[in-house]
Amino acid sequence: MKLFNRKGEEAETGGMGDVVHIIVVLALVALVFFVPGRIYAAIAGTGDRDTMGSFNAIADNIEIMVSKPTAFEYQYLTVYVAQSSMITAFADSSTFRSYSGVFPDEVNYFYPEKCEQKSCLCIYSFKTNQYTDENLFKNFPWNPNKCRTFESNIIFHTYNPAGTGIYAADPDSRRSVMPFRKIRSQVSSLYDDYPTELSLDYTDLIIGQFNKEGFYNLYMEKLVKDGRTHIFITSGLTDEQVEERVSLLSVCPQASDRDCVGKRQNARVGSSFCYFSITERRCILKDDVQDCPTEQKLTSNCVCGSSFFSTATSMGSGYCHEGSDGKLALLNYDCNSLSREGDPCKSYCSSNTKTSNAEGLNDCDPQEQKDCLADTCQLNGNEGCTISPKGSLAYCEHN
Repeated sequence: MKLFNRKGEEAETGGMGDVVHIIVVLALVALVFFVPGRIYAAIAGTGDRDTMGSFNAIADNIEIMVSKPTAFEYQYLTVYVAQSSMITAFADSSTFRSYSGVFPDEVNYFYPEKCEQKSCLCIYSFKTNQYTDENLFKNFPWNPNKCRTFESNIIFHTYNPAGTGIYAADPDSRRSVMPFRKIRSQVSSLYDDYPTELSLDYTDLIIGQFNKEGFYNLYMEKLVKDGRTHIFITSGLTDEQVEERVSLLSVCPQASDRDCVGKRQNARVGSSFCYFSITERRCILKDDVQDCPTEQKLTSNCVCGSSFFSTATSMGSGYCHEGSDGKLALLNYDCNSLSREGDPCKSYCSSNTKTSNAEGLNDCDPQEQKDCLADTCQLNGNEGCTISPKGSLAYCEHN
């Protein structure tokens, strides 16, 4: 059996080596298509300082997500972007509105020919000793190093809580302009398919700031709605924000009860509720279920925000708590019963399980740690709570 290496040269294999090679190839294919992007990133080698490899990995993962017949997909990917490089995306020429005022007037806002009038992902790179304002202004956006095209119904977004922007000037350049320019927010019509609960300052996709190298831990998301495919890529979300997005955007698979198929998981459908069962991997329709009363022990099946309370699985304890932000959280304890004496944050570590060390300090289990960090019951006002590790144990304390 003959294989070809990256240079196209023939390489001989044979015997058991063929079998091993086939197994490895099949395993890699399975990983690429059936596991989250974090593993695919490792296969793609984007942990290396390889900007072009990172660009290709992002594009490859977008293609994989888009090819799946699902309304929602997400994954993680770690990439590297070198100094004097940036990766950006365009949906059409209206994308350039976001860059108005970022660059001087001499920038040629022509749609890149490499995009072939389609949505596209592009990379702009210059050697460090060639990096000047003039190089950037002369090449952006019309003359990228490389582009990967996608269907025209694809819209790209990003979010950066510090303000998405680029450094548009070399500090050593005599033409130096303001060193940091903020990319303008997208018009709302580009992202109004997202639920209002996920409102963010969405901007056009740009990775890299053109003045320094860096690794980016990217969250990548696909949402399909009304004929449009949204690709959202960012390194600016907290774990809690990602969890909220996944909860609000995931839809019920085909194996779900008929009235739930394609509907949002753990969400109402009229007076009913599509409950996603983790064990069955499908949505089950709960008919005529009421909203849970807040701040009192629950005694019947009900809905608390995006959570379904079942008397059959609750172990006899459940409370629907409404936070100061109006969001509902299903808890197995009553916030009003937690002690607020001394350091109130310590109460979280006995809310779910009561385990303590020789000093009498309660150790927090994983759920208690989560409630501590979120200060779900607002025990410490605006200051919040934090986890303090002590040896192999974890404790909740005030900030």
